[in-house]
Amino acid sequence: MLKMEEGYGYTPTLVCVCGENGAVMCGDTRMVTVEDGEAVFLDDCRKVFRVNDRLLFGACGMFPTDAMLVEPLVGKNSERMNVDSVIKEAERHMLEQMSVGLLRTCSYVAAGKDRRGRSAIGWVWYSEEDDAIHTDKKIYEDHDLVGVYLPPAAASDEDRWQERLRELLDKDSGEATEARVRRFIRELNAISFFVGDNVIYREIKV
Repeated sequence: MLKMEEGYGYTPTLVCVCGENGAVMCGDTRMVTVEDGEAVFLDDCRKVFRVNDRLLFGACGMFPTDAMLVEPLVGKNSERMNVDSVIKEAERHMLEQMSVGLLRTCSYVAAGKDRRGRSAIGWVWYSEEDDAIHTDKKIYEDHDLVGVYLPPAAASDEDRWQERLRELLDKDSGEATEARVRRFIRELNAISFFVGDNVIYREIKV
């Protein structure tokens, strides 16, 4: 579990699913901070954004509480942005935070179309363990998921939770994708106080 610090918000839960016909990103609105040595729970943190008709963007991890909103990353030329360009912008933002000593373990995730029009998920993350920024991207032709970003109580059993989400998505129940992903986050909520009741859901169809 990450060591929480004064002046930082901890927001671990994010779910992203991508396929050739679109993408889904979903996250709760809970952020946990520390004030005078005590944990404080807030439920008004936005970490999932619809950038344009072809792109979703999300953030999770530890962020300075006075700079939690990530709209500045996607506010400029948002209609032209794709998976590659928004991850490049997020990496630049991380480097700026690192240069002034503000960067902590966190991830930015983009899902939708890349610069060549392919369905993709890209992500950039920083780990305090190796003090390095990493980037990666996967191309999808069928529905699949990448890094279900989990709260501490579930992270030790990530494979099982990945399989649970896949089970919900594959089940022929007639239930909308949104309802299935929301159900998954409710199940996480039942085992971890880091997960909030309010859920933001964003979807694109291409």
